[in-house]
Amino acid sequence: EVREYTRRLAGKGHHDRIDKQGRITVPQHLRDFGAIESDVVIVGMLDHAEIWSPERYAQQEAKQEETTLEEQFGRLNI
Repeated sequence: EVREYTRRLAGKGHHDRIDKQGRITVPQHLRDFGAIESDVVIVGMLDHAEIWSPERYAQQEAKQEETTLEEQFGRLNI
């Protein structure tokens, strides 16, 4: 089940090359999925980056502030 879940999420990914002006493309299906219209927030995640709409990222940040790192870590099954 973990592999199927991971494949389902990762399968939405998109490999791209940076053009001569330093730009990347984000396919329409991923812009729709992330509610991205124009501005974005790019978040480094150790071995990859995430591209968020500013509104959704702000919501995620507010949600994270409701719990401490210790509480979040305690919920992980590792």
